Amino acid sequence: MHRDAALLSARSDSWEERAAAAEALVLVDGDEADAAVAALLDDENLAVIRRAVASLLANPTPRAVGRFTSSYATASDQVGDYMNDELRAAVALNPPVRITLAALADQGDAGAQMALDWLS
Repeated sequence: MHRDAALLSARSDSWEERAAAAEALVLVDGDEADAAVAALLDDENLAVIRRAVASLLANPTPRAVGRFTSSYATASDQVGDYMNDELRAAVALNPPVRITLAALADQGDAGAQMALDWLS
């Protein structure tokens, strides 16, 4: 999905379009994409959140994991529980996620530190 189409789909009334946008925006840089991903991580539909979290944690770059930790630090209980489950699975399947979390925590990322504390 093209960047502009993904940004437009991120605001769609259709949860399917928002979920597809979440997946596509993981690879897009920029403040507008960061804001769209943050909104999708706080979506009303858990399927959208699931796609966003899975996509972010499958790509353990500092930017992708940082997007996850920004929302992780402020997630509601229900979403936080879901994010914990996805985080546990992602770390088991993709060990570089933990390394990236540690690097972000060393730089002062509170969400990364919370995630590491939860994993301990």
